[in-house]
Parts: sequence; C-alpha cells; structure tokens
Amino acid sequence: MRLFLAILIFVASYTIAASMSVNQVIQKQHEGGEKPAKKPTTTPPDVVIATTPDGIIDTTPDDSYLTDTTTPKKPTCGVTSPLAPKIVGGKNVTSLLTFPWLARLDLEYDTDSEASDFCGATLISENWVVSAAHCLHDTDTDIIAVNVVLSDLYREKDEVGEVVIPIAETIEHEGYNGTTYENDIVLYKLERAANYSDTVFPACLPCNSYNYTGTDFTFAGWGDTSSGGKASAQLMEVSLPYVPNDVCAEQYEDVYNSQICAGGINTGKDTCQGDSGGPGISKNGGVSYLVGIVSNGDGCGTNYGINTRVSSFIDWIEYNTGETFC
Repeated sequence: MRLFLAILIFVASYTIAASMSVNQVIQKQHEGGEKPAKKPTTTPPDVVIATTPDGIIDTTPDDSYLTDTTTPKKPTCGVTSPLAPKIVGGKNVTSLLTFPWLARLDLEYDTDSEASDFCGATLISENWVVSAAHCLHDTDTDIIAVNVVLSDLYREKDEVGEVVIPIAETIEHEGYNGTTYENDIVLYKLERAANYSDTVFPACLPCNSYNYTGTDFTFAGWGDTSSGGKASAQLMEVSLPYVPNDVCAEQYEDVYNSQICAGGINTGKDTCQGDSGGPGISKNGGVSYLVGIVSNGDGCGTNYGINTRVSSFIDWIEYNTGETFC
C-alpha cells in the first residue's frame, strides 16, 4: 500500500516556504465516537457514513445561484475564473487559474538533514485546508516546519503571486487508522487568513448527495511520475473514472463506506507518492466539489486508488472548524 500518492505524468515545480516551529502545530481532538462497521477504530457520531451497498452517494448539488435570476448570489466556493483552461486528464497544468483551491504542505526537517517532503491539500475556507492524516502522522519526528503553499505551479521556483502561510493548528481525525487508512483526514488552520483571488479560492464541499456513476474525478499534484520515481517539479493533473466501492473491493481486502475509489487496472494513469492529501474534484453545474482526498492504493497506475470520501466527514469538519459549509 502506498503512503504518499502522486500523478503519473509530471514535469518540474518550486516554492519558497517560510518555516514555523513544530510547537505551533497543536493537536486538537474531538472526543467521543462509535465503532465503524468493519474495523475497531473510533468514528465520531457526527460523521455521516454512506450505507448504500456500493458506497455510492446519491445527490443533487446546490447550484441554484447559477439559475436564480431574481435573487442572484455570489458563489463562495468551487468556481474558477472564466479564463481558466479546460481540464483534460493526464497533462501539465499551465495556469494557476485551473485549481485555485489546490494547496501544498511543505514539510521541513532539522538543520542536520537535507530531507524535505510535501503532500497535497485543499483550501476549503479562508482559514482552513484539509488533507490526509497519514501525511504528517506517518513521517519522521524531526520536522521543524510545516507551511501551506497556495497559487503555485512550479514546486522549485519562486513565483509571482505565490502564497506561503504557516500552520497554526492541526486537527487529525481521532479515529485515523494507519493500517486500514480509515478516517484518513486532517484539518490545518492557517496562521493568517488567505486572501481570495482568481488563483486562491476554496473548493466546495459535497453537502448534497450525487450519483457519481459514469463520471470522472480530477486529481492534481506534484507527486512521483512513476512508482518509486521522482516527484514532478511542475503541477500535473489527471482525470480518473469513479469506481463503485463493491468493484474496488474486488481488488482490496477492505474498502469502507467512508472511502471512495477512482482509476483503473493497468491504465498507466493514477495518483502516486507525493499526491497524498490532494483533492479529487467532481464538477457539476460549473461548480467544483471536493469529493475525495488522495489516501492510498496498490502501486501507481496498476490498480484503483482509494480516497477519503469527504461527504462522510462534513459534520466532523464543521464541528472542528466552527464553520458552516452545508
């Protein structure tokens, strides 16, 4: 099972990240919970788990602001600039307008080590990003700085408009299981609010249900271009088809209702090491919804990828952020 996932087609990228002390990263836990159906890990009662046989969520996204001409509403998430390029799977990302909600977690280690690492994340409000719990949980303990990078294409270049914000608080899901990857979700509070622009804007959360059958999810990140290969310097993106949980479970011992799968078998397209925590986006009515968080899988491009199903954690997100998303 891979711990860090990444897009299979990549080229090069950069970011200068201002560091912060790990002491600024405060672990906050929401207590209480109930056991999930299959594994003895704790799932809080306010987490809504899908119960359909194949894990499909049936929904109709609220895009009323697009059609209501009597009381027009300004969109608050999930909308890109009209100048953004059309998304096509498996290519370099050439415009910051394409994924304004995409964030990167840059991890810096102590001065005795030249190691550096990163994970993907998604901006969900001006104060919060969401990512995969295993990104920080399963790394070395000598991390001295964690920074959120926004509005960035090239990981290894200093770009005009690039935004770097230290993390002020970390809220890892109390039921995270590093073996099964259940509840693989974490919230990071930004040290200061992100200023919205055409290249910095949150994704919407999937408040309503939706049948994803026959649809593709779009993933983006700077991860390895092959299993065990090198990370991409330039942001990459790929479109992967939704896979019902019962089909995904034919390849894995356990696939939980709080997870959602995408990809194919030996397709050469996938997420890979380094893309962990990044967004799986479903677009409906011109609005982009964060339906999955890259979590784990077997190989890169050889099997389905397993993602955290965001709709199962709406109540948990709202409880811990103190913000209303739905």
